[in-house]
Amino acid sequence: MNKTNDFDQLLAQNLRKAQPYIPDDGFSAVVTRQLAKQRQRERWFVGLPGMVITLLIVAQLPVASLTRQVWYWAANVDITSLIAMGAMGVFIALCGCAIWLAREMKLI
Repeated sequence: MNKTNDFDQLLAQNLRKAQPYIPDDGFSAVVTRQLAKQRQRERWFVGLPGMVITLLIVAQLPVASLTRQVWYWAANVDITSLIAMGAMGVFIALCGCAIWLAREMKLI
């Protein structure tokens, strides 16, 4: 433990004596800009095929049948089903808040 404290003190002293920031003549800005360009390319590289695959899957769905079923469901909604859906939504929101809080408190 004594060696660790000595090292910490030595490190602190050397950091206090350290020279100010050495100018890099814009090198950091150039590297950061190039990294940002690479990330944008990676997004398109992943996003475009994902969008195409999603559209192909959606094109295979029976849209007419699905819209008809949604319309029949919406026409037959009564107050009890609305209350049940609202209660379920509140329950899901509370569960989400509880999970978020548990993660923030490092419980899970």
